Amino acid sequence: RRQRQMCIRDSITKKVDETKKAKATKVSVGTTKITKVKMKKRTAKIKLKAVKNVTGYTVMVSTNSRFTKKKTKAINTTKINCSIKKLKKSKKYYIKARAFVEQKNVRYYGSWSTTKKVK
Repeated sequence: RRQRQMCIRDSITKKVDETKKAKATKVSVGTTKITKVKMKKRTAKIKLKAVKNVTGYTVMVSTNSRFTKKKTKAINTTKINCSIKKLKKSKKYYIKARAFVEQKNVRYYGSWSTTKKVK
């Protein structure tokens, strides 16, 4: 009887360990850089450094350097070059970007790049 209980306990712990291993898969996402930012009329043209094995990029633009105000836009793109339209003239904008990988409808993000300032 005691031996049977131990076998049951062992099989339960093995199942728990297997589920923990399945959930603990890590995905490493590289960091992208903003290589070029140009302001033409009311659009900002942004060029990013390519990262290998990435699904896309998120570019964030704000009038606040901490990206906390309402005037913050986040754009998801799969291309390295992107442009953001309908910006106000002669106003400072702060831009940052990060790469992401999508696996099984879950997005894994890399760290944010350094912010660039454009006027």
